[in-house]
Amino acid sequence: DLSDNRLRAAGAAEFGAGTCFPALAVLRLRGNRIDSFELGPSVLPRIETLDLSANLLRAPSAALCALETLRALRLGHNALESLIVQHAGTGARRAWVPSGLHQLTRLGELSLPQNRVRDVP
Repeated sequence: DLSDNRLRAAGAAEFGAGTCFPALAVLRLRGNRIDSFELGPSVLPRIETLDLSANLLRAPSAALCALETLRALRLGHNALESLIVQHAGTGARRAWVPSGLHQLTRLGELSLPQNRVRDVP
């Protein structure tokens, strides 16, 4: 549980390049200052519950949408304005719902309260 710390991002720089948590099923990052989540399946191959509530996320990342083992995703109390994936470096946009979310076939819980989402594609 890494909740209520001062993490600003969740990626290789924060967790170490090449890091892998092969048995981790639950990751709580609630109440930080995370504005970027870049931990994909190579780092979290068995993640089932991810709590990113109460952070500063504006849009979901491609890495987040690639976590196919997720059963519960909590994104409440962020700054989500859109459910469109912004691909780093290319500027290309891709709809997260349903285009990205369809990859999360095990997802049974999606929590999005207290965000700024105006419409769902």
